[in-house]
Amino acid sequence: MRYPITLRVAGSLLLAGSALALTTSAAHAADFYLVARGFDATLPDGAVVPMWGFAECDATFTSCGPTTSPGPTLRVPPGEPSPVVLNLHVRNELAVPTSAYIPDQLAALSPVKFTDAMGRARVRSLTAETPAGGDGLYTWPDLRPGTYLYHSGTHPQVQVQMGLLGVLVYDAAPGVAYPGVPYDAEALLVYSEIDPALHAAVADGTYGTPAYPSTFDYKPTYFLVNGAPYTPGTPPLSVGEPGDRVLLRLVNAALGHRAPQLLGGYLSLVAEEGHPLAFPGERYGTFLGAGTTQDAIFVAGAEGVYPIYDRMGSLTTNNVSGGGSYAFLSVAHNALVNVTPAPLSGSPAAGRPSAPQQDLTPGTPDPAGLDAPADRGAFGCGAAETGGAGGLALMIALALGALVGVRRRGGWRRS
Repeated sequence: MRYPITLRVAGSLLLAGSALALTTSAAHAADFYLVARGFDATLPDGAVVPMWGFAECDATFTSCGPTTSPGPTLRVPPGEPSPVVLNLHVRNELAVPTSAYIPDQLAALSPVKFTDAMGRARVRSLTAETPAGGDGLYTWPDLRPGTYLYHSGTHPQVQVQMGLLGVLVYDAAPGVAYPGVPYDAEALLVYSEIDPALHAAVADGTYGTPAYPSTFDYKPTYFLVNGAPYTPGTPPLSVGEPGDRVLLRLVNAALGHRAPQLLGGYLSLVAEEGHPLAFPGERYGTFLGAGTTQDAIFVAGAEGVYPIYDRMGSLTTNNVSGGGSYAFLSVAHNALVNVTPAPLSGSPAAGRPSAPQQDLTPGTPDPAGLDAPADRGAFGCGAAETGGAGGLALMIALALGALVGVRRRGGWRRS
């Protein structure tokens, strides 16, 4: 990954129509180069799903890594004098406009609106769009430490679901997530989901038509952690040794809420959406709203494998129990840390360009894509039928699950 540090000058910033005066000073800049493109992902049951994702490239976009969803984790080098400027250079190889957006980070936003068939001005994109085949630059002039979700700000109900998402990490100092929050090891858990019917409709151009009119018909059947549903062969996340302070970076890129629950240990929640908490408290699990992030410290007292699963019930893979939003944390002496399963990736969608999203045309259903479905509660569990490695642990976890806080936060869901 490239982490160039250059010298920039920060001036004034316009945010949401309000002028915010910033003191002009020397600033360090971190530049990342991402390309958005389509690819075909093969899921554990053999299903092939058209996806969109990001790949990280060099500054000329001539050499790029694999296209994945989640996209590459962008790590800004810690310890640089403030302010730190983040520049995301985006090349769009999709057939529709896209953009880059980071909730809870200060940026100049230029929402894109259109007038629908009823004469209403509606927002299509939270910020300026990069057209199909074009290049765009998105800048955050004063980066705050924390764990953040980056994703497309254009028609997010569809484009985030299609896979245009990733994680930004910026620590306050090496080995220090926030002032006063040191850690010895870390693990990243990114929750997402797939509705194959929606992906197929976007790929063949029928999204926004009677065949699939809007995201009100959204019904995910694959629930993912770090870009893949759990299977008995999924390796655990290695998180250091007993007594280590393990920072769990919890990121929910799904359209539905999650409630990560740890079996055999406690979580000490230290931050939400990049905002440190004044009074961290120990708990078995936490409520993770759609589109939000949390940071928690986990200290294991002994070697072992610690299950972490979603108490909201997204524990199936294409309606078969024993998978979904389920992972293990492995604590062992001389353990390797920061081992993360590979996210979804695959071959480019050769011969099938990304079809235009037809619902962006005024007069068609859900033209702005801002009508994601209301909460449906648990997606179904079937824990009694769970089989394979970890099945017994999962049933015990479901039986012994403790109360989880339910303070609802933001996200992009609209009913």
